[in-house]
Amino acid sequence: MAKCIMILSRLSSRVFVVATLTLRFMDEDTMVAQCTVPYGGSLADEDVPVVPAKEGNYGEWDTTDFTNITFDMTINAEYSQLVTARESGAERDGRAILLMEGSFTTTEALTLTESSDAPTAVGSYLESWTFDPEGDTSHTMRYLAPDGPDNVEVYLQTPDGWQKAEMLTVFGLAPGRALPLPAADEALWAQLVLDREPAAMDVARALYPEDTAKQEDFYSELCSKRARGKALAWTLQRGSETVCTVGAYALANGQAYMACGQTARPLRGKGIGGRLIVRMANELAAEGYRPVFLCSPERVHFYTRLGFAKLGEYAKYKK
Repeated sequence: MAKCIMILSRLSSRVFVVATLTLRFMDEDTMVAQCTVPYGGSLADEDVPVVPAKEGNYGEWDTTDFTNITFDMTINAEYSQLVTARESGAERDGRAILLMEGSFTTTEALTLTESSDAPTAVGSYLESWTFDPEGDTSHTMRYLAPDGPDNVEVYLQTPDGWQKAEMLTVFGLAPGRALPLPAADEALWAQLVLDREPAAMDVARALYPEDTAKQEDFYSELCSKRARGKALAWTLQRGSETVCTVGAYALANGQAYMACGQTARPLRGKGIGGRLIVRMANELAAEGYRPVFLCSPERVHFYTRLGFAKLGEYAKYKK
């Protein structure tokens, strides 16, 4: 209800009404801020309060026009889940040329625009693209290089100049296909129990046993992705001990990006990690996903031995 102040002039029969209107900004039952404006007035952009942060979500006010206000208003916060991966609309052999991981407020495909900008580098120029990385300031970017040329080098233009990206090999398994389970120490395997829904902190500790900061970051990210159906994590348990883990930490656009395979050091070389990877990949492929792995040069032999097909090379850059 607007608060009105009535000023009566004894010199005339006119009545002047000066109204002060109230704007209440609400996050469910909590009032974030309350502002007042005169009747017909406006609320400046810098005076609009920030929507409270919620992990894994981005928020917006359900009203954005604060000009020519003529009544009291209650403005509510609305939240949508953040998107953790975006792909370019431009493809090469049916796969996105650019994959970007981070936190985004849209599922729209990244727009790549051909460019002539290039660093001064040794070798023949192949191609150059520009794009707008909407979202937060930290991204992992993966670029699918053209087939054919050997020793492809990829550079990213940053505020500090052109930076060389790390080259990774991408392996995958076609949807609907299945690989034979690789050999493993059968006596050891018989002692292990597969946990398809392990506690997120157990996974974090298995991956980063001596780094509590990374454990907490990974725990938070895994919980957020799981809640949105965007990640899977499996472990092998021997009693109360987590001895092996693997996960698919980005499920998007029909692809399952698998990563973070880790086996406890005393049990490495016994085949349990490779068998767990193949088992998860087979189940994802049976569900219609294309399991994909990005690996550094020293891991190429491992994934080749497991039977995964080499799909190409990606350039990876994290800022």
